[in-house]
Amino acid sequence: MPDPMSANNLSRGFPSKRDIVNVVFKRKKQIIYTFVVTTLLVLVGSYIIPLRFHAFSTVYVKRNLPPIPNLSDFHMVLDRVEVINSEVEVIKSRAVAEKVVEVLLNMGESPKKKADVGSILATIKATLKPIKNAIDDALVAIGLIDRASEREVMISSLRDTLVVKPVVNSNIVTIGYNSPNPKFAAAVVNTVTKVYLEASHGLEQRQGVLELYNARLEENQTVIKKLEEEIQSLKQSGSIVSVDDQIKLKLQELAALNTTLNQLRGEKTEITRKIATLKDQIREQPNEVLNAKATRSNPKIDQLSARLFELETERARQLEKFVPGSRKIKEYDDAIALLREGIKKEPLTVVDSQTVGTNTIRQNLASSLYQAEADLNAKVARESVLIGQAEEVKSELRRLDRHAVKLKEISGAIANAEKSYARYVDQREEARVASLSDSKMTNVRVVHYASVPEIPVFSRMFLIQIGALLGLLMGFGLAFVLEFFDHSLGNKEDVEYYLELPLLASIPEMNLPDGRKQPIVSGNKAA
Repeated sequence: MPDPMSANNLSRGFPSKRDIVNVVFKRKKQIIYTFVVTTLLVLVGSYIIPLRFHAFSTVYVKRNLPPIPNLSDFHMVLDRVEVINSEVEVIKSRAVAEKVVEVLLNMGESPKKKADVGSILATIKATLKPIKNAIDDALVAIGLIDRASEREVMISSLRDTLVVKPVVNSNIVTIGYNSPNPKFAAAVVNTVTKVYLEASHGLEQRQGVLELYNARLEENQTVIKKLEEEIQSLKQSGSIVSVDDQIKLKLQELAALNTTLNQLRGEKTEITRKIATLKDQIREQPNEVLNAKATRSNPKIDQLSARLFELETERARQLEKFVPGSRKIKEYDDAIALLREGIKKEPLTVVDSQTVGTNTIRQNLASSLYQAEADLNAKVARESVLIGQAEEVKSELRRLDRHAVKLKEISGAIANAEKSYARYVDQREEARVASLSDSKMTNVRVVHYASVPEIPVFSRMFLIQIGALLGLLMGFGLAFVLEFFDHSLGNKEDVEYYLELPLLASIPEMNLPDGRKQPIVSGNKAA
């Protein structure tokens, strides 16, 4: 039983090498047919369609060839890409194409003048030409299309098919043209090159260059004089002799003011801390203090001492009756101990009389506080004055900076104007010499003109090889596409996977001599 890769295999995962080989052998007829048909079509087409020949010429473009008029105040050397792209646009311009077509028509050259190749295609075109002309006449009659002249058709075709390429990182430009007729291709390229040289020379021949340079020189002189007057006016209006010196002095003055201001702020901080300390000390001092007082012995101590003496005397008499440690004696001992503790707690003297006066320490602290607050106010006023002076100096510095920038810009403009003036003088002399010269001055040189190509762009063998490769790829692609859309179950794995049933038996097929297929009676059984 055949076991190829089917669409079911493709949907179940990436095909294996065995599946790919099975597809190739299963679809070998489609692959071979596609390969053979494509190769034969390319082979026939290579003989029916005429081969194309490529002719080209090379020109060298020199940049900044004098005389080059400078119409801007700041001259810049022409960039290579800019110059080359400009020349390419000139070559592909309609003016050049029109001139080339006129020259070719006068020479009797035309795209219709083909070589002997492609006679079959020419016969087919000649047969279909009346039909095409009839269709075109009908479309022109109803206004759907417009009919152009042979000259206009040649101009459009030339602009569309002319190949103009600048060589990378060089000053070389190649001019190429493809045509079935090698002589016509070479004639077109050489004519384009010659017409381009004439156009380039016409662009280089500028009229009135000397007058232009003279006018520019006068304008530069006027600009330089105006800028010098502006510098003098700016210095006089601001009383400026040397901007750099004045800026330096103002910077020194600003630095001194900042130093004084920082020192003053430090002193102000110290005074603020001193004021806070004085206020705390004043809060701790009372308003009045004791000036003088008279003392005497504490009478309570005398009373307690007398009572203590009496208890001790009585305790001594009781000892005659009771022994130490008895309850009676112990009571006397406790009373004596209490009296002694009371005597210790009482002060020895008591104030008899006292006088109160103003606290001088508080007065001195308040006086120091008032003095510190006065100093702080003076420092604040001084700080405000210094800040104002610093702002004035900064404003003056900004004014001087603006003047310095303006003077620098004007000085730079004067230097550029003087350079432009000197350059205009040199270029005016070059233009004068160029105008007196009889030789043509152009920035384009022809490296070589186009020769008649002998070998086509692509040979028939190359086209056949490409067609064979294309046919092979198309054959394999067709085989896999057909296999992808083939939804038949080709092996037991597909049957068991999609039907979810076990395969009990399979009957293989055998090829009969007449090409028919017949199943073999005996088969393999599988559980």
